[in-house]
Amino acid sequence: MATVQRRTKDGLQDIIIPSPVLAYNSGMFGVDLADQYRSYYPIGRNGKKWWRYLMWFCFQVATINSYILMKRSTNSNNFTLLNHLNFRMQLLEEMMSQKRNKRALTESPSVAGKCKPSSSDHQSRRMPGRQRRCFQCAEEGKKTGGGRSSETCFGCHMCDIHLHKGYCFAKFHESIKN
Repeated sequence: MATVQRRTKDGLQDIIIPSPVLAYNSGMFGVDLADQYRSYYPIGRNGKKWWRYLMWFCFQVATINSYILMKRSTNSNNFTLLNHLNFRMQLLEEMMSQKRNKRALTESPSVAGKCKPSSSDHQSRRMPGRQRRCFQCAEEGKKTGGGRSSETCFGCHMCDIHLHKGYCFAKFHESIKN
């Protein structure tokens, strides 16, 4: 930690700042190039969540560093240099075109395969835990007025799925019999 003086309405006041901040400010003569580039095309915004600001700051600095490295490493005779905006646009397009490496969705055995349609123990009961999407409504693509999936706390214990009482319960069990 280091001590520096700052002007206040009462005169000069000593405040404590981290040593890296002091080293950064003492080595900066004129305009900081990174801050200058950051001001051209700002992303993110200030808010109450400091970690979000830090994340966007790091992303911006990484983008600027890659732009500066690209400018320094390319031979202007063989390659047309991109300006800052075109570099950012190309970077964005490449990042968006990357195929997402999602976890492979494993095929779960069908719900109908778990159920025994001949059993008479299928009853609509309250399911343990929180509400979940109704399986039958999801199959039919039904949504609530707000466009969300319809949820229920009821279901079939034998099939271990959530189903609305009445129509959804009957329709699902009718479909697994066929």
